[in-house]
Amino acid sequence: MDRQLDAGRGRGVARAARHCRPAPDDGDTTGRLYRRLPGRGPAGGGGGVPAGHAGGAGPEPGGRAALRHRRVGGGAVSGGRDGGDEAGRGGRGGGDAGLGTGGVARLWLVRHPRPDVPVGHCYGASDVPIVDAHLDELLGLLPLRLPRHAPVYSSPLSRCLRLARGLEAAGFAAPVVDPRLREMDFGRWEGRGWSEVPRDQIDAWRDDIVRYVPPGGESLASLAERGNAFVATLPAHRDAIVVTHAGVIQVLTRTLRGLALSNFGSTKVDYGEVVVLTRGASGWSLGER
Repeated sequence: MDRQLDAGRGRGVARAARHCRPAPDDGDTTGRLYRRLPGRGPAGGGGGVPAGHAGGAGPEPGGRAALRHRRVGGGAVSGGRDGGDEAGRGGRGGGDAGLGTGGVARLWLVRHPRPDVPVGHCYGASDVPIVDAHLDELLGLLPLRLPRHAPVYSSPLSRCLRLARGLEAAGFAAPVVDPRLREMDFGRWEGRGWSEVPRDQIDAWRDDIVRYVPPGGESLASLAERGNAFVATLPAHRDAIVVTHAGVIQVLTRTLRGLALSNFGSTKVDYGEVVVLTRGASGWSLGER
């Protein structure tokens, strides 16, 4: 997601890959999860490439990683801005908040470290390696941010499970692996460059992003269904740390707040970013209370 492909099919993968590299930092905003695909729709527009599934493990420009991690370590909670909602702002660091109180439950959604994959490749449900240096950096920062007494849940994919097990070594609970937390399955698109995906399939996805099923894969609606089924099984009135993927975080931040999936992708979740959802008497909201 958050990537562009080449406007002309004959211009080659090199230009498409260039558009798949991380965008410059945009300060406190979290940017866009989707960009248009030139040549993939009317007037040069087109479908979106799912963020977090187009590879790019190179260094981040302008010290972007350090800035983002200062936000995480210092207690700021990202959630992006969508539909007029502001990003939640966290309270104190130190990570000992543990249990929710007063009927409040918080989901601490943590995206996995940066994957070590070719630029511009789809890797949703594929098990791909991560950049070890980024994992080490996150393990130095996240323990200062997350509630130490909360249970930890993880996607079975190694890019999440390695981070969850690193948190366990830092004194957090042993992770409970739940397959419902895995990333969206893109079927036969997996492992291919986005420029290699047939144009008619990208167009069909763009036209019905919620229900379209990539060949051999699953729909966004299916991802949302299993993500919400996972949340429904969590103990009431407790915090929970969930190490997962951008797609899962995006659907949960929308569906739990009653927002339509048709506008899915209006915000971006960076690698290693923490997004907090809080449940109170009036329902779910972004940020802590």
